[in-house]
Amino acid sequence: MQDVFTIIALVLIGACANHEQEKDNESIVPAIADIKSDPVIEDEPFEAMDMFFKKLDVVPAELEYEGKIVDAWWWNDLNGENYFLRTIEEKENEVMEDGHHADDLFFYSQSLHTYHFVLTEENSELVLLRELFDFENDCDFDLKVEHMPTVSFNDADQDNYGEITFGYMLACRSDVSPSSYKVFTFENGEKYGLRGQSETMGFGGDYVVGDEFNEVSDTLLIQAIAYWEEHQVEFE
Repeated sequence: MQDVFTIIALVLIGACANHEQEKDNESIVPAIADIKSDPVIEDEPFEAMDMFFKKLDVVPAELEYEGKIVDAWWWNDLNGENYFLRTIEEKENEVMEDGHHADDLFFYSQSLHTYHFVLTEENSELVLLRELFDFENDCDFDLKVEHMPTVSFNDADQDNYGEITFGYMLACRSDVSPSSYKVFTFENGEKYGLRGQSETMGFGGDYVVGDEFNEVSDTLLIQAIAYWEEHQVEFE
């Protein structure tokens, strides 16, 4: 069973960034989404700002990150200019002696990162708003540490803060059993997650909905589930 690592809050350029080591020991249960309609709130008419979202060919030199860039994205919202990076570190191996067989065994480890930076309009400071770090360590079978091929961008709750949804799979296995599969949405420094298993040959595909979804519009959960279902099948 996987260990739980505590969330560590660090400060970068005068603002609190959320740095996390993401390992979970939640039980996997069949997904049941209790989605209800948002209450009608009498308020001033919502004025949506024009948001633009694009993939970057070049990562700005000011952005500090670990690992090799998988992809990088830019958008604008109420925070200013946003940068989202996904990276993966090179696979590391270590030779360990197996006392039972007196043989040398290779153990492999690998990790991945996601970063959300904001360049604020008010004082032009570059702030690390959120970082997520996950890994698979000491694997002596087939190691998998992999970002899903796409990300999704939206402003589903219409608050003029962009929502970026992404996922990845982790596994150490010698068969075609499901991988650990996680889907997250970053919005304005907050993280909302689904955690479960990939679907392999008709097995798996279940997830646990993070409690943090209870505090926000159901539209965020709906789009996270849509992303999950788009990428959940690992092996037919």
